[in-house]
Amino acid sequence: MVINPKVNTDEKGHFYCSKTSFRLVKNGTEPKRKGRIKLTCPDTKERKKCPFRHICCPNSKVGKTFYLYPLRDIRLLGTIPRDSKEWKCLYRQRTAVERTNSCLKSPTHKLDEPRVRGMEQIQIHVFLSVCALVVKTIGRKKQRL
Repeated sequence: MVINPKVNTDEKGHFYCSKTSFRLVKNGTEPKRKGRIKLTCPDTKERKKCPFRHICCPNSKVGKTFYLYPLRDIRLLGTIPRDSKEWKCLYRQRTAVERTNSCLKSPTHKLDEPRVRGMEQIQIHVFLSVCALVVKTIGRKKQRL
């Protein structure tokens, strides 16, 4: 996934240089600048292998520095690290909600194309559809027992 034109990330949320695919090191945050994250190239030993070392950072001891703005890129960076237990739990809940919404929009509940008008009648239709879904779910659970 490309976050910054010069920074890539993998499934686990690790940041890599797009030119060399070296893993970038988090070098702190800056609260005064709305929590931007500072990423730098790896140590000098690892950077000696980099073919772009002379182009990116010829005079720098630290290496090329990249800045990411989590408040601007909230969907790309996220506040919870991916593959953590908390992220997996929230993702499971999200998929459950999406399955429920999909079921309510199905032809049996018809929330996708209501045949009534007016806010009050729509609210009644939604309430009855959700009640019917709950009753169906309880019935399935009782059948399994």
